[in-house]
Amino acid sequence: MKVSMSIENKIGQLKQIEQQLQGIMGQRYQMEMKVSDTAKALEGLDDVSKNTPVYKSSGKLLFKVADHKKLKETLSEEKEMLEIRMESLEKQENTLRTTYESLLGQIQAAMGEPGVSE
Repeated sequence: MKVSMSIENKIGQLKQIEQQLQGIMGQRYQMEMKVSDTAKALEGLDDVSKNTPVYKSSGKLLFKVADHKKLKETLSEEKEMLEIRMESLEKQENTLRTTYESLLGQIQAAMGEPGVSE
């Protein structure tokens, strides 16, 4: 079946959108894991006494944290920023999905129309 240049362009766009979707879904998954880890760390801070030593990692190093309250504030802010980023990724994903479905419908409609050479 011979396909018009317009259809070929739309198929190319469809492939690009598919790749973008995969990338965004991967990023969103990473954000979900970071949010979950941060939430667990916050819960863990609630479960320890103020006298219990707490350590925070930075790269391959561990640092003793003297102020539990400040660490909790920092983790809460970090979690909030991660959640905002995750919401942004979800919006991008939804927009791309809508565009993908619309483009797919256009391609399917064009392929089913009379006048397309076989």
